Amino acid sequence: MSVDDGFIRSVVKICGNVLLINSQNEFEYEEKNPWMDVYDCDKPFWDGLEIEKKFDINGDIDVVGLITRIPETFKYFSFSRLNECIGNEHFVKLYNGNFTQHYAVLTDAYPHKSAKIKYPTEYEWVRRVRLCPFNEKDEIYFQQNLIGGEQYQVTRYPTIRKEKYRYILVDDEGWVWGLSISKARTYDDRRIKTELELEFWSRIQTVNSQFLESIDDVLNKLERYMRSIAVWLDEIGIKYVYPGEKKYDWFERNFRI
Repeated sequence: MSVDDGFIRSVVKICGNVLLINSQNEFEYEEKNPWMDVYDCDKPFWDGLEIEKKFDINGDIDVVGLITRIPETFKYFSFSRLNECIGNEHFVKLYNGNFTQHYAVLTDAYPHKSAKIKYPTEYEWVRRVRLCPFNEKDEIYFQQNLIGGEQYQVTRYPTIRKEKYRYILVDDEGWVWGLSISKARTYDDRRIKTELELEFWSRIQTVNSQFLESIDDVLNKLERYMRSIAVWLDEIGIKYVYPGEKKYDWFERNFRI
């Protein structure tokens, strides 16, 4: 999906980036994801399935230096510009004796203060995620809705400062992915978590065509790409753990409050 002389038939906007599709056929294209509902693109707020896998990268490495080496290696992807997102995240755990629910309050990285809530699914690497508006004045009401009652314990973990850098990728079959590297650290610098992750976003298809792939199809393709990245990390001497630890588990392990 590169641009040659002439033959540009469609321009598709993917999360703020523009993809030029080179085709001699008179088709119109669009981005499709049957498991995602974006209900406010300007904020943005959305509800959908997060399908991703990640590496935990060992050591305090240069994250920008690492991710910017990827485009020269993986030629079967088209890459967007590198996007930067830096902000604070504050993680909270709610527990009512039978049920645990986490959420994260995101500030600075978005124009509007937001809460990110993740729910498990039948798949280990698929979670339902809701990114929604958050108002500190209504936090108790927000918590009661999440946990389903007024009796519960609240655990607040230390605020982390997170820097994240992301490419939007399109492979040669029109699958769209988010490839990102992030470094999260506590303000005292005593704990650092560096993650390299690949996440399914959507697929570019002709207008009015059906999205036929299943979640298992996406997971299989995701795993093939993760194996390729693992081989590359081994070749350049980067130490990692795969699959990476979920951030809520990392907090539980490092901060016994």
